[in-house]
Amino acid sequence: MLPANHSLANLTALVPAPPGAAACDGAGHCRRLSLKEAREIFQSGHALVAHAAFVAGRLKAPAAKPHYDVLELFAFMRPGYPLIPSALGLACALGLELPQTQEASSRALFDVTLRLLDEARDLPVEAKARLAPLAGTLTRAGWRWGPLLERALGEVPHGSPIAGLEAWRGLPQWEDEALPGTPGSTPVTTDEARARLRALVEHPRPEQEAYSDAATYAFGPREESGAPKIALVEAGTGTGKTLGYLAPASVWAEKNGPGLWISTYTRNLQRQIVQEMAHLYPDPEERAEKVVVRKGRENYLCLLNFEEAAKRTALAPGQRSVALGLIARWISSNTDGDISGAGFPAFLAASLPLGEVTDRRGGWRAR
Repeated sequence: MLPANHSLANLTALVPAPPGAAACDGAGHCRRLSLKEAREIFQSGHALVAHAAFVAGRLKAPAAKPHYDVLELFAFMRPGYPLIPSALGLACALGLELPQTQEASSRALFDVTLRLLDEARDLPVEAKARLAPLAGTLTRAGWRWGPLLERALGEVPHGSPIAGLEAWRGLPQWEDEALPGTPGSTPVTTDEARARLRALVEHPRPEQEAYSDAATYAFGPREESGAPKIALVEAGTGTGKTLGYLAPASVWAEKNGPGLWISTYTRNLQRQIVQEMAHLYPDPEERAEKVVVRKGRENYLCLLNFEEAAKRTALAPGQRSVALGLIARWISSNTDGDISGAGFPAFLAASLPLGEVTDRRGGWRAR
């Protein structure tokens, strides 16, 4: 699979598999290892893994040395790209053949690595020049992928100890603004809400229609000036509550503008509402324009906190520097700063407490 003189030829790809691990060497030979054998290879630092912290936990073997973690290489080459943090997820993200067994998963880690290094070699000259300073900084921090990336990217300048980490430079200025227009108070009728519900759901169940009728009360004519109408509505699981209240809510937003807020208790419910909005706005571009997710500031990266962390880590480079470097790559991916979003490399939390770089004083906001 790899030439004998290849720099990765002496590595062993490991995928936890009870009672030990599935392993594959650079020649493509796969086998099962006992827990003792797997631990020895993992702690030697010559293991190719996906999510080193997870593998350490499964093998109950604290990492003694930095590892060749393919998730880190992926986060460097494809920042902001959603990924299931496993060999299967990596293969799927790169369009490679999906492994069907744990042995095949260990072999796939080599295929993924070679694909990502090829991508680095094939980058345009301008892109290589932008990435080279960060690759050099991470190499000096002891990142195992650093030398291989330096070889793929070409000449690496030696300058600032935080070269490439300075993601706060060059980002466009952006300020949050209120939606234009003044909201109205034209009521929504149950007939309007039911018509909208039928447009969203081809055959709504009677229970869902009844729920939607009850929720529409909150959008009816006010009985007292300045006093909002409140509807407390309960229904069982599977009733279709989300679309049940989105039906009158969406009619209200269209009639009154400029927007309507839906507050949720959990992020999971927030995601569910966004998914259901596809019924209301099937076109992805229109949905992206009309549906906005807002979260508490602690869910967002703060550029000022990130800058302070980057400058501190320059004094003692190590795995923290690697985590910050990969976050810098994520910042460059046109993200809105949401560290709880699908594109953030959440596995980095094992190397850096994310509370150090999140917004505790009002930095980034969602768009």
